[in-house]
Amino acid sequence: MDIELARTFLEIVETGNFIGASKRLNVTQSTISMRIRSLEETLGRSLFVRGRSGVTLTAAGLQFSLWHRLMLSWSGWMREQAPDVALRVETGPAEWLMQRLAEGSLDLALTYAPQNRPGVEIEQLVDETLVLVATEADHARVGPEDYLFVDWGEEFEASHGIEYPHFEMHAMAFSHGTPALDHLLE
Repeated sequence: MDIELARTFLEIVETGNFIGASKRLNVTQSTISMRIRSLEETLGRSLFVRGRSGVTLTAAGLQFSLWHRLMLSWSGWMREQAPDVALRVETGPAEWLMQRLAEGSLDLALTYAPQNRPGVEIEQLVDETLVLVATEADHARVGPEDYLFVDWGEEFEASHGIEYPHFEMHAMAFSHGTPALDHLLE
């Protein structure tokens, strides 16, 4: 991923609009629009909801902003620690990243859903624990009307079904944890 696309995205998030980002980056508003269009096409997702008073992040945009901040700090660290290493950061679905690794066009991929491919070595970096958070100590007393589900994708849904089969039905679902948390705290 082009680092300028990352910086442009974060400037829009910080300023709340394309005009503010264009002023801070000293480029035209059309350049900002072109960069974001390119980023959204690369990711296959819309990152912003555009309105007259500015922009707001979509669920995909919110998720991407959290990841992007980490990526920018990591790339800066890499430049300091290994200045002779050329970096090109790519984002995409796990299947696409794994295919690129198998083809040899990527050297490294970080994904939560690796797939076994010939010539690709998989190393687990973290082991996440699935946790159910509830105000009721007895989960059997929690009904579907009180259950909020955060949909993190197919792998998560499969693990969730195994660990908590009695919570397959739910009255409300979110595609990202941050808005779900905001909803709970209201």
